[in-house]
Amino acid sequence: MKKIGIYSGVFDPVHHGHISFAKKAKHDHGLDKVYFLVEPQPRRKTKHLDIRHRLNMMWLALREHQDLELLELDHQTFSVAETLPWLEEKFKDAEIHLLMGTDLFKRLHEWPGFDQLASRVKFIVGQRDGDDSSPIPIEHQQVTTGLSDLASSNVRSLPAAQMATVVPDTVAQYISANQLYSD
Repeated sequence: MKKIGIYSGVFDPVHHGHISFAKKAKHDHGLDKVYFLVEPQPRRKTKHLDIRHRLNMMWLALREHQDLELLELDHQTFSVAETLPWLEEKFKDAEIHLLMGTDLFKRLHEWPGFDQLASRVKFIVGQRDGDDSSPIPIEHQQVTTGLSDLASSNVRSLPAAQMATVVPDTVAQYISANQLYSD
């Protein structure tokens, strides 16, 4: 049976921490491929770049990684009711692993349809420095990388020269060419 990872998020912008987490989760947990799912309309965020920019940056970041791929939603938000059946149809006969950070994982039990989700997928949690998901009573696997302190919210506020060191080169060029994240 194939094992696939689904890494959903805003990715505003995608950075080396995202890529590192996906590759380590793939390696450590024997995933065949990891799919990045950029949410068009995130639930808890009101300020974010237009989906076209975020998809373009993701495509640029992933094009040199054959084991990582972009997957586009056909609806606006990631929800258990809409997205889980869509993923199960798309990946028939595959074991689905959801990749997420501890910040999201700690609130996962609050999601509508959580019980249904927990019975049909496995969870791989990226540990941020100082975070601990072990007391959370949801079965999961943990992954740590040397880049776990990166957060998109911090990356957006970096000067261009510094930002270029934490995002893929192609993404840094796209950000510069489109004058994104500058005042």
